[in-house]
Amino acid sequence: MIHQLKSISFGLPLVLLVLHQLSQKAFQIEIPLADNYLDPFCLGALAPHILCVEQHFFYRKKKLNILELVFLTLFLSIVSEIVFPRISDRFTADILDGFAIALGILWFVITSKKVEFSLFKL
Repeated sequence: MIHQLKSISFGLPLVLLVLHQLSQKAFQIEIPLADNYLDPFCLGALAPHILCVEQHFFYRKKKLNILELVFLTLFLSIVSEIVFPRISDRFTADILDGFAIALGILWFVITSKKVEFSLFKL
């Protein structure tokens, strides 16, 4: 499973996230589109990999199915766009963040070989 974490599917969003955080926090460089939507995209792109590693560790399951990815998308969107903004004023609800998360999950589907295209094979 470590080779999965070395793939471009995981590595590129991780590098983008780190570079963006450095540019934003350390160097105060503002890139409005990236500042608003890159973090949710990277969350959507990285979370399925982490879930896949967890599933492999506990259940020896090597692929995620589409239904799991749909629920992961909904879960991440609800937590980041409904729960967090109610807990803290530092978070703002933005429906486009949900789309960015979905695009990140789509990145995982397109670039990873860890997707089972069956709805009910658990």
